[in-house]
Amino acid sequence: MDLDSLARAVRAHAAWRTTSTGLASRALDPAVAARLPGEYLDVLAALGPGEGRIWRRYLRLYPLAEVQAANDAYGVAELAPGLVAIGSTGEGEAYAYDTSAAARPMVRVPFIPLDRVLAREEAPSLAALLAAFVEGPVEEVPAGLSIPDEERTGHELAESTPACLGGVLSLENTVLLPIGEHAELCRFWNRVYRRMRRERQR
Repeated sequence: MDLDSLARAVRAHAAWRTTSTGLASRALDPAVAARLPGEYLDVLAALGPGEGRIWRRYLRLYPLAEVQAANDAYGVAELAPGLVAIGSTGEGEAYAYDTSAAARPMVRVPFIPLDRVLAREEAPSLAALLAAFVEGPVEEVPAGLSIPDEERTGHELAESTPACLGGVLSLENTVLLPIGEHAELCRFWNRVYRRMRRERQR
């Protein structure tokens, strides 16, 4: 499937909305730009940045001008070297290119704890990831945690206390935050997580 056909298929299955992270536009670091595959720019040109639900899976693609700001805000280069986040699930996980691998596949990694060892390969490319989304439902939305998509726009679903630090999956432990605030929360909990891990290793 060519990229224009793929973009039409995504729009046919999703109310694709052009959105912003709310973070300041910032030029890509030249080292980061050099590691991103050309297909990424091709997909963005065909589909455009934005967000929406494709069947049962939610996808957010950051505007190119905000990719560097998003990676800086979440501390991706520091916490998960080699990964370049280009979007998210809208539910606490980032989609990123693993630029440390020759093939530069798409991976999914939790924002908390943000650690490259937890990255799972999802597809060989962004186009392949989108094609897999379009093919059909593969994941159920957890009962009781479904939030209307129009409320998700520009926000990230997060746990007030992360599961990795003793939090439970429940509505009471769930918050919907603007992306900038979500990044601040993630940086806080990632510092806590790393401090506790260092203490356990002593």
